[in-house]
Amino acid sequence: MPYTESPTRDGVNRRDIIIPNYASDGFWAHMLLFYSAHYIVVDAKNYVGAVKKREVLQLGNYLSQHGAGLFGMIACRTALDAGAEITRRELWAFHRKMIVVLNDDDLIQMLVAHAGGSDPGDVIRQKIEDFRLGF
Repeated sequence: MPYTESPTRDGVNRRDIIIPNYASDGFWAHMLLFYSAHYIVVDAKNYVGAVKKREVLQLGNYLSQHGAGLFGMIACRTALDAGAEITRRELWAFHRKMIVVLNDDDLIQMLVAHAGGSDPGDVIRQKIEDFRLGF
């Protein structure tokens, strides 16, 4: 069961969605092992334009080894701007924080996959693969 608008203990930060990950096998178990994805933090950005660096840094601040883990997703209408993409790469390179960006088309693809009996996680897996191999 996801947690929505979950504040940190000190009340300084409010995460949009947190999804516990208790998987013992498959893709999400891999995410747990390699990205410390004990919880998946999802930051929803319903912007008309591209997501900016500030929003990527905000999600990066929510991710920690001793908290939710080092994996998060930004769900947005379009994409990241150039500065936000550089910041996402830096968060990975220097802090091992993996942030996947899912736009409208990706979310639709995941829904279609689920409806057709396929694994929607394949979209996320492909996003990570493309990011890592393009690094």
